Amino acid sequence: MKIRVDCFLPGMGTEQAKSVTDGLRREEAVDKIFWVDGSENDPADECENRIGGPLCASATLRKIAEASSGDYTLIYTGNAVLRMGMFALDRMLQVARDTNAGLVYADYYEVRNGRRSEHPVIDCQAGSLRDDFDFGPLVLIRTEALKAYAGQENLPDYHFAGWYDLRLYLSRHGELFHLNELLYTKTETDARKSGEKNTLKALGQFGID
Repeated sequence: MKIRVDCFLPGMGTEQAKSVTDGLRREEAVDKIFWVDGSENDPADECENRIGGPLCASATLRKIAEASSGDYTLIYTGNAVLRMGMFALDRMLQVARDTNAGLVYADYYEVRNGRRSEHPVIDCQAGSLRDDFDFGPLVLIRTEALKAYAGQENLPDYHFAGWYDLRLYLSRHGELFHLNELLYTKTETDARKSGEKNTLKALGQFGID
């Protein structure tokens, strides 16, 4: 049976969005791609659907849970260009299935000012989940667990702490698994007028296309 993944992306410029969505659509497991927050910069033609509201809000996470019909939900929280490494999503899915983790996160590369560096994250120990814990900008969540969170009868209506509340819930009902492998690249946006082109050019320097 084919595993399906629905992806949820934040707002970014048109060229960046096309680059990110083109990459995700090459992944066999990816089914639907959604645009989150509905800002005026969101290019509607790059994603099939939009979800309004900030990602940090409980109401937005509830909308994501309702919209996701895949076995897993991939959420990207960064505002930089995302590039998945070869077989990266397959690797995350393999680990998610083998461990039955509620959430899987991984190490990644970061490109800033034309330089690429490794950005390892750390294991999440039970009882040590801070509100500023660094999972990296990309997480894979078991959709069943996400829907269970959103379906709570007394789900708090947090405007800023929804994402943290979700992570706490997942940590109480399963494992948050750190995959100690560099699986994707995040490239910071150049703020200059030619920034999007410069960002995509930077990716090319490292063989990421």
